[in-house]
Amino acid sequence: MKVDDIKMRNLENPVIRLLYFNQYKILSLLDPINRSSYGYYMDILVEGIQKRYPDILEMVDAEGIRVDVSDEVDLILEMFAKLEKSLDCLPDELRNDLVDKYHVYFGGFDCSSKVEHHCFIYYNFLKRHQKVNIQKRTGMHANLSLHHYRQMAVTYRSLGYVAVLSAEQIRRVCIRKGRESQLLRPIHINFPEPWGAGGAQLVKEERFDLEE
Repeated sequence: MKVDDIKMRNLENPVIRLLYFNQYKILSLLDPINRSSYGYYMDILVEGIQKRYPDILEMVDAEGIRVDVSDEVDLILEMFAKLEKSLDCLPDELRNDLVDKYHVYFGGFDCSSKVEHHCFIYYNFLKRHQKVNIQKRTGMHANLSLHHYRQMAVTYRSLGYVAVLSAEQIRRVCIRKGRESQLLRPIHINFPEPWGAGGAQLVKEERFDLEE
């Protein structure tokens, strides 16, 4: 019996269908923009429409979260955790000045973006299992994208290991508010292993403007 046939037979089991249903229910809550799509799969499972079971299998067997995506999200979260820790070590006046002028807090990922969707899924997986040491700040994502996070990560990794960042290092890593669209775009980023001081290199750069 073929593997796909076995999977189809499994969906005839109401317990298996319930497990799949719960998965889509969770996704519909985490990703409200695509809620209607998840509702389609939930209806198939609830009604037991066997002709549409291949749609379920196609969705479940879709490309998972690649290791490089997980690594990138882990790096971004590590960076913002270090920023929060470093800010807490600064005098109130200096900390407030940095918070007012720079994007120092993590703003989450855009679930509606094709580029950020897998980052969003992995980030929410970490949150559900309490593996995230920082909090998403409401309203912080409006002007930042994964591209901005990547820009910040390049500078962050170039600093090497630092237990606590200085105010000047925070300024170097973070994007100044109001300058989100005035960035140098990396055409190719080389992260040799092991990463260390000077390990992150922008091989080629050009100016670009993000759409507001």
